[in-house]
Amino acid sequence: MAITFYSCKNNEDDKGKKGKLVKTVGYSEPSNDNNFLFTGYYDAQNRLIKVEECYQSILLNLTYSANTIIVNIKFNESGENHTHLLHLDNNGYLIEDDFFTYFYENGYLKEKKAKEDSNVIVKYSWMNGNMMQMSEDPYYIVTYEYSSKENLSNIDLVSSIIGQVYFYSGALKFKGLASKNHLVKMTETSYDGVPHSFIHSYDYKFDEDGYPTEIIGGGFKFTLTYY
Repeated sequence: MAITFYSCKNNEDDKGKKGKLVKTVGYSEPSNDNNFLFTGYYDAQNRLIKVEECYQSILLNLTYSANTIIVNIKFNESGENHTHLLHLDNNGYLIEDDFFTYFYENGYLKEKKAKEDSNVIVKYSWMNGNMMQMSEDPYYIVTYEYSSKENLSNIDLVSSIIGQVYFYSGALKFKGLASKNHLVKMTETSYDGVPHSFIHSYDYKFDEDGYPTEIIGGGFKFTLTYY
């Protein structure tokens, strides 16, 4: 499960916009008791600086410096602490973390390569501002379909829906430009001997301003509130 917050960037498209910032993201799986509730906190520049998760008692702090973000994660119940470095280029896009290096084209993520195994390469293709395909040859291909409704939220919802486990791994929209519309269908085809496909569809509810407040699909439910 991935909750991918991102901070507001000072590009031309963002100037003059004062959109809502996500306050809480609830995640639940009706088939079991796997529940999470994340609360995000921002600084005066609308950069995410802290995330608290109440059920699993997780605290995440982010410290910003020139072309680097330090992410510290504390698991309060076990006392474990983990620190991760996110290295950014001059555009503010993630180019390296603990596991991958990242490459872009026209602001969109083009591919990522595993640092420990250069043969592991995940490729991305885009059309009309939306990520249309993700693939790792010869293991799997994932294709995406979108509605015509624009995503106004400061959460990269596509990465949040796709990801499983580390909500900070999406690097707060620092993996280039996010998909501009709402994901409504995802088809994953795997090739582990015999090809097989999984198809997930997603339904949304919105507030009066057009911000998503609920997403259901793929065996889970997201609920969102805003500042």
